[in-house]
Amino acid sequence: MKPLDFELPIAELEEELDKLKGKAQTQDIDMSEEVFAMEKKLSETRDRIYDNLSPWQRVQIARHTNRRLCSITSPTSLMIFVSFMEIATLVMITRCQVVSQDWEIRGLL
Repeated sequence: MKPLDFELPIAELEEELDKLKGKAQTQDIDMSEEVFAMEKKLSETRDRIYDNLSPWQRVQIARHTNRRLCSITSPTSLMIFVSFMEIATLVMITRCQVVSQDWEIRGLL
């Protein structure tokens, strides 16, 4: 996925981190401290960038073609969706009953 302009520092750090991890594996070297420091720097960079987005940058993220879309991917999320729909239906039915009772009191029904 091609990063947006303001995401380039994140992409560069991720690439460096992957190289560092690959080097540690291929050469069988313990670089856990370096990896930890790089992950911390990456996390701080992400926070700094995404906490200070301009309105236009937020639009760019929302419209990005490779953006992860909301989809039901697991049985758990399907159950949550169904439960939400059941609750929403119960709320609507309750509101309709309240409105119809109000109309009966006012003599509109």
